[in-house]
Amino acid sequence: MAIADLCGFSQAFEKEINRARSLGYPLSALCVELGTSAAADVVERIEHVLGATSRASDMATRASDKEFVLLLPETSAEGAEIVARRLYGALRESLWVPGATPVHVGVAALAPEMSGLALLAAAREASEHARTEGASAVHVRGA
Repeated sequence: MAIADLCGFSQAFEKEINRARSLGYPLSALCVELGTSAAADVVERIEHVLGATSRASDMATRASDKEFVLLLPETSAEGAEIVARRLYGALRESLWVPGATPVHVGVAALAPEMSGLALLAAAREASEHARTEGASAVHVRGA
């Protein structure tokens, strides 16, 4: 899986939302937030970990200088939590150095009444909640 630019991700994201709704399959999103802006070498390691821990059908983008978003088609909230914890562990291992940048992962699943933007907002809110839980954490929206 390659990291898409924000424009390409947005287009693919809308298609995936429509597919999930029309075919009735689950769709989840992860928001990976770093405690600080990432230097180029850290971004490279994050992109490598995202690619190594994701399926070909998953989509990812760098949303800001300290935030990545991962879309998980055909994945329930429970499945997304498993992916988030595996990703979190791999990121912590890859980025760990004394005084390492904290990593927060938020998980949200598409609900029938949710728009695509609401799904992303819910994942972002979950990552913010993870930040309040400690130095590094995973939080599932609604859990």
